[in-house]
Amino acid sequence: MKDRAVVTAGTGGIGLEVARELARRGYAVTVVGRDERRGAEAAESIGADALFVRADLSSLEEVRTLGARLAAQGPLRLLVNNVGGMAVSGRAKLAHLAAVLELAERLRDTGISVFAADPGAAATPNAAEMEPEILPPPLRPHWDAVRQGVQRPVREAIGSIVHAATAPGLETGTVFGPDLAPADALTAPLTPELAAAARRLTESVLREG
Repeated sequence: MKDRAVVTAGTGGIGLEVARELARRGYAVTVVGRDERRGAEAAESIGADALFVRADLSSLEEVRTLGARLAAQGPLRLLVNNVGGMAVSGRAKLAHLAAVLELAERLRDTGISVFAADPGAAATPNAAEMEPEILPPPLRPHWDAVRQGVQRPVREAIGSIVHAATAPGLETGTVFGPDLAPADALTAPLTPELAAAARRLTESVLREG
């Protein structure tokens, strides 16, 4: 029986390319997304073992339902949390790194490894919809350079994610850059105070949801 892998936001862009690569490496892949049509097309393009599960992961209720559904289907080898959006992207990614590092420590002695991976810039559907207003004001004069930076083919941007997901012997809690090396610069801004603030925000959202 094949090992199972789940890729959120796996119906397009980087998520779909990651799902295809995992299928090529022998995983039975489930992709999660909001659009039934895109999900069916994605599953078909991935291969015969691929499945699509519809879920809106902006809803905590649907996140919990999805978790229960996936758990009921049996052991899971890989979970690639690819879902995200462009609004408040920098802060969201920093909060995500805080959560990754904390989860890695909490699960260190359980046999479950947790990683983060920066794929670098790529020509994703989200990048195609970018407008200058999404950038912090100091960066907006550099809009042309930013747009030029997201022309890289998506297929070239999945290396760090696939490496984190499949390479043996990696140290849990490692954050990988596009060159597959540990990217300490990405976590440098993450002070204990910021990590604590991210934790409080997460706990507050979970309580309210």
